[in-house]
Amino acid sequence: NRMIIWGGGHNDYYGNELYAVNLDTQTVERLNSPGLPTASTSSCQTAIANGTHPNSRHTYDGIEYVPTLDRMFVFGGSLACSSGNFGSDTWMFDFGTMRWYRMNPSGPVPNGDAGMMTAFDPVTGLIFLHDRSHLYSYDPAADRYTRLSSAGESLGYHMVGAIDPKRRRFVIAGYDRNAGGGRLYAYDIGPGSSYSMQRLSSSGATAILGNYYPGLE
Repeated sequence: NRMIIWGGGHNDYYGNELYAVNLDTQTVERLNSPGLPTASTSSCQTAIANGTHPNSRHTYDGIEYVPTLDRMFVFGGSLACSSGNFGSDTWMFDFGTMRWYRMNPSGPVPNGDAGMMTAFDPVTGLIFLHDRSHLYSYDPAADRYTRLSSAGESLGYHMVGAIDPKRRRFVIAGYDRNAGGGRLYAYDIGPGSSYSMQRLSSSGATAILGNYYPGLE
């Protein structure tokens, strides 16, 4: 019953330790120590501490807790370095052992860029990931990516994703800079889907669509 916090990256913060907000005790704790040595400002490296830890990074929406494995999934992000280059690396943090594991996934790996979106699907146990062009699934047990969509999109990098497990949809919301305004999109992720992106209309508190990186769950 905790909210896990991890990030840093680019020129903001070079430590890669994890924090947790305990919702039972309403306290904040640091779960581990940062990997040392931290990255050089001039070297946009994906791993630190002799390759055993991921470099700190802007995570965007490329981070998910996987309850079936008690692990945290991380893909890409803007690395801690002066230029903030982007990684396309995949990591899992195991809360049982308190260790990082760098994955070596098979299949087509998503494009490492700003603004990737992820969501864990409790129905299939898969992580769905959108790299602003294509929709992918990641099987954390098999360490395998699968590209699902055939038509490439060109989304802005200020959006976030979530899954509706009942209606079987991967939903994307936020400010689509490439389209010049707030947008709401969805992919059908049910059996037999063609995985084509649909634009949705909505009513009510639509101000969320005009904001960068809104909170969506």
